[in-house]
Amino acid sequence: MNDGSALVIFLLLQKIVEGEAVTVGGAIAQFCLLAVVGMLLGIAFGAVTSWLLDNIFRDATLTTIVTLVSAYASYYTADRLVGASGLLAVVCTGFTMSLIGELVQLQGTAEPLTALEVMHASYCCW
Repeated sequence: MNDGSALVIFLLLQKIVEGEAVTVGGAIAQFCLLAVVGMLLGIAFGAVTSWLLDNIFRDATLTTIVTLVSAYASYYTADRLVGASGLLAVVCTGFTMSLIGELVQLQGTAEPLTALEVMHASYCCW
């Protein structure tokens, strides 16, 4: 999260250096758009992906594909469509999937992941 927050601050400072008129209120609003919206989108993508993996996709190959698509989709949606931080969206997607996955495992409602699935999920989200 520190790298993502640093990127958001860098983008704000870049606008100042490029000569854009930036007010304190505008900087706070821009920070909220970049950081908060990026995180919320990541949490939403992580929750939807976790639900899909828990309820629909049980195949190792499909699990890998859905996880990979989720990471790229969260980045693209946040960065290109909304204008928020794509990096924070991907990080929050991974954190949310990890948290929900652990909760599902603790409840015993899902089959344990294979080592290959865990490796692919961690590679895609980090």
